[in-house]
Amino acid sequence: MSKIEFKFNKQKAIEAVLYLANKRPSIDKMSLYKFLFFADNEHLNKYGRPIFGGYYVAMPRGPVPSQVKNILEKENLPEFQIDDYMITATRKPNLEFLSQSDIEVLDLIYGRLGNMTARELSNLSHEHIAWKKAREINIWRNNNKLDYKNMIDPCNEDLIEDLEENSKYIVI
Repeated sequence: MSKIEFKFNKQKAIEAVLYLANKRPSIDKMSLYKFLFFADNEHLNKYGRPIFGGYYVAMPRGPVPSQVKNILEKENLPEFQIDDYMITATRKPNLEFLSQSDIEVLDLIYGRLGNMTARELSNLSHEHIAWKKAREINIWRNNNKLDYKNMIDPCNEDLIEDLEENSKYIVI
């Protein structure tokens, strides 16, 4: 039994962030991270892969896509203006990098959760089993990786088994 892992696709992550930042201008980082988590969770269960790969860490306020956080906080990309905790897109997303299913799920999650505050999204993410299990490992550490296996509906044993064998080969 192998660990479920997906290679990180930086360009898809940037375009997904731009997609959401265009839907909610001046989006706060916490809301963005939670929208991405719920979208990846939905996409994983529906289509067998997350939207942009990489991994999430269990931070005190909920799951955070580690590589996306690094991009936004360390790379100073021209696609974003970042003012403390707020992110503003400086361009529209290039939809050629996002699949129809990526866009479908981003729209679905934003439609479902787009009216929630950052605190409400954080509280909702604390109910997710993947975050809870990662925090159980060591509640004082902030870099416990969420296990993709815990993001998959436990009734979907076939998907879990398939991804344990093949996730590292999936191109995102």
